[in-house]
Amino acid sequence: PVQFTIANDAAIGVRSVSIIAPAGSATNGRGFTVVGGGWSPTGSLFRPRRPATVLLDGTVLAAGGCLGSAELYNPATGNWSATGFLTTSRGGQTATLLPNGKVLVAGGVDVLCSSPVQTAEIYDPATRSWTAVPPMRFARMQHTATLLPTGKVLIIGGYPGGPGGGPPFSSADLFDPDSLSWSPAADMPTGRTRHTVTVLANGKILIAGGVTDVSPTGITTFSNSAVLYDPVSNSWTSTGAMSTYRQNYAASILPDGRVLVAGGGAGIKTAEIYDPNLGIWTSAGAMAFARYNHAAVTLPNGKVLVTGGADGLGYPPWDSTEIFDVATGTWSLVDLMNEARSSPFAVLLNTNKVLTIGTSQTAELYDPRVSNPSPTLSSVTPNVVPVGSGSTAVQLSGSNFLPNSIASVGSSPLVTTYLGSTKLLAYLPSSSLSGPTALQISVRNPSPGGGVSSSQTVTVSQGNPVPAITAILTNGVCQRYHPQCGDSGDSVEFGWNLSRIGIQSAAWRGHFCFARFYCYRLNPGNPGNHCNLTNNGGSRQRFYNGCNRNEPRRSNRSGF
Repeated sequence: PVQFTIANDAAIGVRSVSIIAPAGSATNGRGFTVVGGGWSPTGSLFRPRRPATVLLDGTVLAAGGCLGSAELYNPATGNWSATGFLTTSRGGQTATLLPNGKVLVAGGVDVLCSSPVQTAEIYDPATRSWTAVPPMRFARMQHTATLLPTGKVLIIGGYPGGPGGGPPFSSADLFDPDSLSWSPAADMPTGRTRHTVTVLANGKILIAGGVTDVSPTGITTFSNSAVLYDPVSNSWTSTGAMSTYRQNYAASILPDGRVLVAGGGAGIKTAEIYDPNLGIWTSAGAMAFARYNHAAVTLPNGKVLVTGGADGLGYPPWDSTEIFDVATGTWSLVDLMNEARSSPFAVLLNTNKVLTIGTSQTAELYDPRVSNPSPTLSSVTPNVVPVGSGSTAVQLSGSNFLPNSIASVGSSPLVTTYLGSTKLLAYLPSSSLSGPTALQISVRNPSPGGGVSSSQTVTVSQGNPVPAITAILTNGVCQRYHPQCGDSGDSVEFGWNLSRIGIQSAAWRGHFCFARFYCYRLNPGNPGNHCNLTNNGGSRQRFYNGCNRNEPRRSNRSGF
């Protein structure tokens, strides 16, 4: 037998060896493949599905595949198990981890994998069950869903269906996980699909590239433009454009808070980086292979793993894996997956490994073989949150934060968004804000290595709550005065037992009497007056129609 050794720095890929005998004759070449050894198979799904969502307990949810079934991956065992049935069979949907640990699934395509669907539903990991919620305004496919710092979910773009898929939507919707309701957000300046969305450390949302138009014959128009969404003002502004038109590509947050994009079209190898502070893009070199429909994951060491996809020129999909090193600004081909995947989906697990699924039922893991540092938590903003607030995020500042860092209140993990090595978003569910308390927040980096930071306090304070008018007491007729107060005029009583309320309205005055608030109309001849209660926490308004002075009570009261 003949033995030979592969050098540690040997190039990844297929190689051929020929052996020459002493007499000078040569054997036919024998092929072998050089791999980096980072990929290993894991348990297979029952059906090809995407996307994948890492839950708070570290398991991974994958649902649909143009079916109504769903599966959970357990990293400890490497196996998948069934987990209930969706209320609507779908595929290609979005899946968003909500502040309460549940998962919102919205849109996608129907059981025939053809027409977009309008429905939405929520998966509850505690009961392993699915529950329908109100549908979106429009049926969408190839849209995006993003958890905002406000705790709501932003749904934008996508195709409506029809010839060529139809022109992409410019409309946007917001889902409130506390009220389980939808509301319109401001429309994007132009419709988009196959774009990327990234949450930035400044609280804004970066939307870049994609398809902005589709003709009836299916001809698509790609884009290099980018816009920013401000969740606070519900407004859109333009930002710097990419140097390359891109669609079906990947975007990744770097440790310094900048955004890396790569590939995104036939023959496109190039990459570039967006700087949120400057609003501009700069070149980030080029990958070894052109890619679109690939997957990208920021690793615990800050490098970015890019894998799979296709070159868009009609060649087979890639099994190759490349890494971008932000420190050197260079790309390197590092490994080969066990299977070529044309549309992979990859997530970083709490075990430090990357789970990749897609194209087939098989799944595999990439081990970056790095040891994690211990995090430091220095501050939380804001550090005071009013009682009764809806689900919201606080920004954590510190050092050594990782893409798989986990913020916690005590031993209860919080939904956490990576903004860079010094910034995280930690989402406080509304259930943790129901009464005055002090929340001790810490950050944990998983093993190998890792550790837990010291804690910082978020105070849930009574503060000045938003006033709420609960009812007008309408027994008998409208009174000239309230018998307990002795003030003349039409009096209406509100069930509000707090003394820190002011009132602002030219048509009404108010006063306090026995810890209840009364409001009476100064111009009784004008129906439709309203009482607007305000304080530092917000305001509530209710209308009072009819019921003039000395007049029997009418039934046309509104707003209650």
